[in-house]
Amino acid sequence: MKGLIYKITCQTTQQSYIGKTRSTQRQRWYQHCSDAKRGSDKDLHQAIREHGGDTFQITTLQEWDDISDEVLQAAEIYFITEHNTFHNGYNMQVNGNRPHTPVFVETGAQASEHLQSKSKRLMSASLSHNTQLAYQRILQNVDQYLKGEEVTDSELAAYITHLHDNGKAPATIGQIVTAVKWRLKKADETLYLPITDTTLAGIRREGRDRGRGQVDGLTWQDVERICLLVEVGNTLAGLRDAAMIRLMSDCLLRVSEVVAVNIEDFQKKTLTLRSSKSDQEGAGESLYVCDATRNVLDCYRERAEITDGAMFRHIRRGDNIQPNRITAHSARRIIKKRAADAGMKGFISGHSLRVGSAVSLAQAGATIVDMQVAGRWKSSKMPAHYAKAELAERGAIARFKDGKSG
Repeated sequence: MKGLIYKITCQTTQQSYIGKTRSTQRQRWYQHCSDAKRGSDKDLHQAIREHGGDTFQITTLQEWDDISDEVLQAAEIYFITEHNTFHNGYNMQVNGNRPHTPVFVETGAQASEHLQSKSKRLMSASLSHNTQLAYQRILQNVDQYLKGEEVTDSELAAYITHLHDNGKAPATIGQIVTAVKWRLKKADETLYLPITDTTLAGIRREGRDRGRGQVDGLTWQDVERICLLVEVGNTLAGLRDAAMIRLMSDCLLRVSEVVAVNIEDFQKKTLTLRSSKSDQEGAGESLYVCDATRNVLDCYRERAEITDGAMFRHIRRGDNIQPNRITAHSARRIIKKRAADAGMKGFISGHSLRVGSAVSLAQAGATIVDMQVAGRWKSSKMPAHYAKAELAERGAIARFKDGKSG
C-alpha cells in the first residue's frame, strides 16, 4: 500500500513533528487540525491551538507506492531520529499527565538488518522514473568532466564554477549538485560538500538574473477577463479554451495534468486528478470545480457532443472536433494567445494560471498551508515564493505598525 512520511514545522517555535500516513498529506493535516479543535492533549495539537494553524508548514519527506506497515514505521522512526523531533520537537506526546513514548521497533545497532536494508531500498525508490532518468543524464556529464575520477568536494565545486562561467542558470547548476548528492545517498556514501555548497550559494546570488525568471501569474480577475472575451465569440474552440483556462485556474493544474483530463474524471462539483507530478503513483486527488467553470465545461461538451474520453481535443477549422486530445504544446500556445488577445503583458506560460491562483488565494486571505494544499505542493516554499508580495502585505509590520487587518 501507499505510504508517506511528512514533517510539520511551527514557524514560531521552529519545532517539528514527524508522522506517517496511508492517506494524503492534505488529509493528514486536516485530521491534525480537527484533533486540535477537539482538545487533543498531544504536543502537536496543543501547539496548533496555541500558535494557530497558519504558522505551520507541512512537507513530504518520503513517499512510496508500496510499503509494509513495519517498514513504514521504521522509516518514521528513522526520520524522527534524524530530525531529533522526539527530544526537541512535538513527537514527545502527552497522555493525561504521563509522558508517553511512541512504540519503537528496534533501531540502530539493535535493528534487524533485513528491515534496515528494505527501508533503504524503498527510500531510494521514492524518486519518480523521469526524475531518475534526468539525474542519470546529469551524472553522465559530471563523470565525463571528471574523466572517470571519483567525485570530490573541490572537483565538484570547480565543475559548477565552470558551468556558471559558461552562462548556466543557477537552477540548472543546483539540480546537478542535487543529482550528485542523490547518487551518494543511494550508494550509502557520506561526503560532506562545504566548498560546493558555499560555491552554489554564491552562484545563486551572482546569477539570480539569469534565465527567463519567474512567470507572471494570471490571477482570478485576469482569468475572468480572458474567458469572457473568449466566450463572447460563441465558437467551439473558444468554449474549449475558456473551459480549459478556467479549470486550470480553479484546480491549480499543470499543463500536463489538464491535457490528460477525461470526461469520466468529473463527479458533480469535483475533478478527480488521476495522476500528477506530485502524485506519481496515481492515487488520485479530488479537486473542487467552481460553478462558472462547470457551466462552460457543460456548454463545450454538449456543443462538441463528447460523451467519453478526452475532454480537451483538437478542433479544426469550421469547429470540427477531432477525437485526439490536445498536446501540452498546444495547451501552452492557447494560454499565451488568449492572454495576449486580452491585453495581458509579461512572461506568460502554461504555469501562469497555477502561479496566479496562488497569488489570488493569498490576496483572499488564505494561509500558506491553504495554498500548499490547494496546489498539491510537497513543500510550502513554492506557494510562499509565488505570493511573497501579498503575504508581506499581511505580515507583522503591515498589521501592527500600519494597522492593516487584511
